[in-house]
Amino acid sequence: MKNIAAILIPSQTFASRQITFEKESRTIYDGLNEFVRQLSDRLMHRLQSMGVDCDRSVESFKPEGHSFHAGPLDSRFIITVSPEREVLPKAAFLFGAEAPVGFWGIVWPRGNRIQTRNWIWFEPICRSAIETEFPDCHPKWMSAEELILTDPKSLYHEEF
Repeated sequence: MKNIAAILIPSQTFASRQITFEKESRTIYDGLNEFVRQLSDRLMHRLQSMGVDCDRSVESFKPEGHSFHAGPLDSRFIITVSPEREVLPKAAFLFGAEAPVGFWGIVWPRGNRIQTRNWIWFEPICRSAIETEFPDCHPKWMSAEELILTDPKSLYHEEF
């Protein structure tokens, strides 16, 4: 199930600064969280314009970014927009769509079939929304397994 899209926004980069707290240094990218929220809102509004019911976008921490629920109540998807930290300050992002199957769906083998059946319905809508809303970004679609096995920088190799 290719439910993850990787995009690079060539016109955007993020300024960075170092902060140190208790001898630990961290890089902060100015405007990154707000930019991710705007991407999430844009996708949510695009899906709504296509007739998909969506909840409002909220900040998420695992994975980092913003997320919202989309689809009918009996087959909702969690849509997540996350920055690709390994390629910052470049503006690279992952859009993920996952059908939550709950605890029993994980334990019970039928959970994968439910998720796949729901994705078959939602995939063309999700793809169309992302490709229409971000036409110059040329999304690269992959499964979660492919993402795990891929070096994030290689997803955007022709852009670097």
